[in-house]
Parts: sequence; structure tokens; C-alpha cells
Amino acid sequence: MGAPAGSTGELLAALSTALDFTAHGLSAHHRRVAYAALEVGKAAGLGTAETGRVYTVALIHDLGAPTFVEKMELHRFEVASPFEHCARGAALAVAIPGLEGVAEVILSHHDRWDGANPSGLTGEAIPVESRLIHLCDRLDVLIDAKHYILDQVDVILARLKDGVKSLFDPVLYEALEDVAARESFWLDLVSWNLPELLREKVGRPAPGRDGAASLAGIAEMFARVVDSKSPFTHRHSHLVARVAGELAARLGFGAAEREQLHIAGLLHDLGKLSVPEAVLDKPGRLTAAEYRVIKRHTYYTYHILRRVPGLEEIAGWAAYHHERLDGRGYPFHLRGAELSTGARLMAVADLFAALVEDRPYRPGLPRTQVESIIRDQVRDGAVDGEIAGVLLADYESFAALDEVFRP
Repeated sequence: MGAPAGSTGELLAALSTALDFTAHGLSAHHRRVAYAALEVGKAAGLGTAETGRVYTVALIHDLGAPTFVEKMELHRFEVASPFEHCARGAALAVAIPGLEGVAEVILSHHDRWDGANPSGLTGEAIPVESRLIHLCDRLDVLIDAKHYILDQVDVILARLKDGVKSLFDPVLYEALEDVAARESFWLDLVSWNLPELLREKVGRPAPGRDGAASLAGIAEMFARVVDSKSPFTHRHSHLVARVAGELAARLGFGAAEREQLHIAGLLHDLGKLSVPEAVLDKPGRLTAAEYRVIKRHTYYTYHILRRVPGLEEIAGWAAYHHERLDGRGYPFHLRGAELSTGARLMAVADLFAALVEDRPYRPGLPRTQVESIIRDQVRDGAVDGEIAGVLLADYESFAALDEVFRP
């Protein structure tokens, strides 16, 4: 069941953590579904190719539901309208070379066995990977974290059995019953050590059936997820990435480093998936408490990305964009020499993008105000004056990047 090593596979596994932020904190929904699906799939006799797709899709199956409201609805056993987020998630995956083969599985991961589906598929015509993830996804939402897991087994299985032949594949349910006879299966699902248990089971995962998706492609997909969480950030990550790449080129960075900075820009706000929409979209000034909530997003960006071997430098470039040279930034309060050129560059790119874009409390600012604020930030010891000067010296070229992403 192992898979070839590669940073894109590790990235996919790490980034799935960001999809598990809810209004109640960090869950382990995607990993639990992945673990359950691998165990049930093995019992059902799935082949290597199907197992690889099951694992990949399980980690990202709710890509199309970035908001807390959507996640809350999906946590109900009977979801009123489950297919919209399936379609959005499939559209995100199919656009990434190397993940086209898993898009159809995401699209059908809520398809009913009896055929009442927008896809028009019924029974065994539904991809087996989708059928398996549907069953294990609904298993997970039935787990009550407030009660001991082994006390819940009979109730969970009875609820799932009621859905056999209407919601779920009967053969896969039988495989689940075999797996469920082991107490260890249930204890693993709620174990603090679940990430390690998954790594032991699959090794380093390959991101898709059609070969390894590129690191940039995975980053692009998650940038779209992050930016779709709020209508006011629908292009922010892409603009920061483009501005960062242009600044890097003008500062003499090589092609490989420019690509890495572009990826860092795409992922710099990954941690915003932890922030409630009510805070992100608030039309007025944030309260002190709300601002403290905002401050956690770069912390999560850093700790999610640094878990991927080889991405340690990208993690710093991405996550330090709210640090200041004078040490008064957040959340690590780094200063001066502790901030690399890449991190300083990202801070300038993020500042510029935030000023020119519309925000819930104001429209994008005109050039004179943007230039004035950036100069003030340099003077106050927040951002690097040399890097800011590169941007201001050719303001029109950087402003043109903003126009690329406007509807």
C-alpha cells in the first residue's frame, strides 16, 4: 500500500489539515475518513490503483466547502444539499495536472447507491472509491467526541445499516462490519496518533492516479480554496504570488527561488481557513478579540507547511508576512536579521495586495494612498525599504498585476 516519496504527496497530506478547521476548532475529519476508507477498502479487496485514489480523495474530499457554515451542514448525517460542494471540489481538482483522475471521485462522493444523484449514476456505476468515501464520511460524522468511542459502535453501525441499498453499497458495508469487529479500528480513528498511523499505512502518498501533481499545482488548488472562503479575498493569494514573483525577479532571485516564492505566495494565507467568516467579512473595525483571532492564521500557515520535508524555507517565507523588522509584528515577533529576504519580500507583496484590493470595510485604495502607506510602513520600521522601493519605482507594472485578477 506504499507510495513513492515526494514533497507533493507530503504537502497534500499536510494541507488536508487546513480543511479540518471548523467553528469548534481543528477536527481530524479528513484523516479519519482516509483511515477508515483504507481499512474498509482493504477488507473489500480493492486494488492498488483504487486504494491510491481512495487515500488521495479522502484527504481532500471537502475541498469545495471552505466556510464554517458549509462544514456545519456537512456534519449532519442527512445533508440537505450535498452535491454542490462535490461539484466545486471536482472543478478545483480537475484543473490541476496530475489530479484529473480523482476529480470524478470527488464529484460522486455523496452519490446514493439507489441513483438519486445529479450525476445520473446508480449502484456499481458510481466509482467504487466514491462509494467507499461516502460510507466512511458518514461513519465519521456519527462519531460523538463527547462519548467513549467503543460505547458508540453499535449505534453507528445500526444507523449506517439502515442506509444500505439506499445510500450505501451493501458489499462495502459488509466489509465495514468485518473491520468494525476490531476494537483497534475504532480506537485508531480517535487516536491522537492518527497522523502517524496513516503514515505507517501508506508511506509517502502519491497525489494522484496520473502521476505526481506538481508542488505548484497543489499550491494553486489550495490557494483557490483559501480565497473562496470570503468574497473579499477571491484573488488575494494569486495576486500576492504574482507580486512576490515579480519582486523576486527584479531583486535577482534565480528561477527556482522565484518559483518557490510564487508557491509561498499562493499558500501564505492557508491558516485563514481557521478564521470565522464573520471576522473575515466584518464591514467595520475589528474588536481587540477579533484581531487576536486573525493573528492565529500565520501561526497555522507556518506549522502546517513546516511539516512537509523540503518546505521549511517556503514555510517561513509564507508565514512571516505579518512580522515587522522592528519586532512588533505577529505571531512570532521576529525582527531584523531573523527575517530573510524572502520573508521581507512576501511582507511587501501582501501589504501591496491588501491595499489595492477591496475589503469589507473599504474599496481598494488609489495609488497616492497606497504609496503613502507603504512609505509610512518603511519609515515606521515595518517593512524593508529597499524591497518596497523596487515596487514603488515601477508602481504601474505591479498595479497591472492587480487588473489581471479583477473580474
